[in-house]
Amino acid sequence: LTDTAAIHRIDKHVLVFVDTANEAGVDDILSGALQSSFHVSTGNLTFGYLNSPIWLKVTTRATSSNTKWYLEIPAPFLEYVDFYQQQNNTWDHATAGYYRAHHLREVSHTSQVLPLIFGNDGVSTVYIKIAGNSPKTFPLNVIEKENFVGKTRREDIGYGIFFGILFVMFFYNLFIFFTLRQSNYLLYIC
Repeated sequence: LTDTAAIHRIDKHVLVFVDTANEAGVDDILSGALQSSFHVSTGNLTFGYLNSPIWLKVTTRATSSNTKWYLEIPAPFLEYVDFYQQQNNTWDHATAGYYRAHHLREVSHTSQVLPLIFGNDGVSTVYIKIAGNSPKTFPLNVIEKENFVGKTRREDIGYGIFFGILFVMFFYNLFIFFTLRQSNYLLYIC
């Protein structure tokens, strides 16, 4: 990770393991017993309506220790997302997903976001478990913290403009309905 202005899409640099038997636990993954089951992604993280849990292994290297990076899965519909990140020979667990409370997340955002922690060698290793019945089609991005905040701000402004226009149109047509008493405007509002 060198360019702080870019959003790094890392789909094809990820290792993937689909647990079709639904038996792999975090201890099995972290112990290395299932490392041979991981294969390199084809660059497209599209699994459809797969009921089996998907494990991803993400390894990134930062050139600067002062830069804060976020790992983002911009798919708010994923039901259960568990992050396991190595930090000083231990593995930290963070949760995200549609069915989990926002106050339990590392970063309260509609996407699944995790701040990356880099070791002394500048390497970060993260295992991600994605489970649930929702469609499992998503990109995987790494973005610098300030760019992430700016991107979120721009998205929020866009949503605010969109819903503001809807709000104005609703009350404008409601006003016309009460003024003209034509049912077409009431139907339009509905």
